[in-house]
Amino acid sequence: MNTLIESLKGKLIVSCQALEDNALRSSETMARMALAAQKGGAAAIRANGVEDITAIRAKVSLPIIGLNKEARSWSVPFITPTLEHARAVVKAGAQIVALDATDRPHPGGLNAAELIQQVKRELGVPVMADIATFEEGVAAAAAGADLLSTTLSGYTTPEPHPAFPDLALVRRLAKAVPTPVVAEGRYCTPDDLAAGFRAGAFAVVIGKSITNPEFITRYFLSHAAAACQAGGTEAVNEATRDLDCRSTLEMAEAIHQADLTVAPAVGRALPEIAAVAETVAKHFQLGGRLIYVGAGTSGRLAVQDAAECPPTYGVPPETVQTVMAGGEAAVFHPAEDAEDNFERGVVAMRSRGVTPRDTVIGLSANGNASFVLGALAEAHKLGAATAAIVNNPGSQMAEIADITVQLETGPEVICGSTRMKAGTAQKMALNMISTIAMVRTGHVTGNFMTSMKPTNHKLRERAKFIVGQVCGVTVEQATLQLELDSWQIRTAIQHLCAQAKGGRLSTTPDSCSAL
Repeated sequence: MNTLIESLKGKLIVSCQALEDNALRSSETMARMALAAQKGGAAAIRANGVEDITAIRAKVSLPIIGLNKEARSWSVPFITPTLEHARAVVKAGAQIVALDATDRPHPGGLNAAELIQQVKRELGVPVMADIATFEEGVAAAAAGADLLSTTLSGYTTPEPHPAFPDLALVRRLAKAVPTPVVAEGRYCTPDDLAAGFRAGAFAVVIGKSITNPEFITRYFLSHAAAACQAGGTEAVNEATRDLDCRSTLEMAEAIHQADLTVAPAVGRALPEIAAVAETVAKHFQLGGRLIYVGAGTSGRLAVQDAAECPPTYGVPPETVQTVMAGGEAAVFHPAEDAEDNFERGVVAMRSRGVTPRDTVIGLSANGNASFVLGALAEAHKLGAATAAIVNNPGSQMAEIADITVQLETGPEVICGSTRMKAGTAQKMALNMISTIAMVRTGHVTGNFMTSMKPTNHKLRERAKFIVGQVCGVTVEQATLQLELDSWQIRTAIQHLCAQAKGGRLSTTPDSCSAL
């Protein structure tokens, strides 16, 4: 691999092109676009036509990937289809020639392999082979192309081209051939860029989403329209309308791309999450409880979080508990109508004996589940601290709760299926709240579960490790002390700390001061 090609590895290439009907159509404008891209950190410029390449060469020092489009009867123009086109591109200042490596009959009479070989032999410059299919990529690599670009994927076949990048083609080629694969074609967002590199791309080309203000304006307007649709989590996700037409891998990629938006949504709610956790911790110190209230997915997530607190932090089961719309049976079987009963939510709070020492957290994706609303309203009346974890703005729960954690995850990949992004965000919030509250109330030393109940072999091994790490003793010493203290981790640590301070251990662990 020559130095020029190597310099593009892991980098962003910006395509500066404007068709005749584009308001920015002029070589001077394209040159200024290229200069802006250079200042922004682009590694190379992809440019079309002798005039544009000449103007860009005069303004920028970056490598230029030059091409010369020629329109024919085909709906998609040929890219540098002849040796004469390639000569003109190199003479204008391009260091790499992009040429058409599709299996369409080329205007000059040469096939793609012959054209690649002739350009390399006569002009002595690297060749970027623009291909549409896996077979074309393999053939171009065999012919000696220095780079493969997926820019024509979806354009040279009769079927309408998709609105998303062909990541599957990038991944397949990257695994099959040694030639570097450049991801190009419909890469419009930072997420697309990252996905291209994860798929195995050597470099990624971004074009109109950087250099075409008309496209950029339409792109933002389309997303603004989607954002303004009523329903939030119930709205239609325009990016996955054609989900059932995609391959299995493409569906996985679409879901993954949607999931990447969850953590930022949770991040925007961190101040509210912290406030809820602090409230829970204060109420724990008063002898109060954390009571989750939910229905469907939200309720099941709450059941999981509550169930894991006793073994993890050594608290009694009643310390963190869940009230599920439809009762225990609804944890395992759907009881969708149960969430519509406001009065049952009220009764549930009374039957749990909610007091001002308790914290009641209601969970609902749309924030309007009647059962949860009833529980929150009654808990508030009984003097408990209340919080709501919701995914949609303007919810009824937000009007009742003392603190609202709003996790705006937007439309789901499957319209209305809040077990997906919304549920993932709620799980993350629950993890944070219960964990922080347990740390704040002394159930954790450093980042060790020193209040854990070692009820099986795996947990006893973990207990030995924790005691050894906290006290700086051997596994044998930790095991002996745990056995003497009936496997009570904190008690064992306290005894070992006392021995260290009394001189019966060679070192005094720093953690002793925290116990």
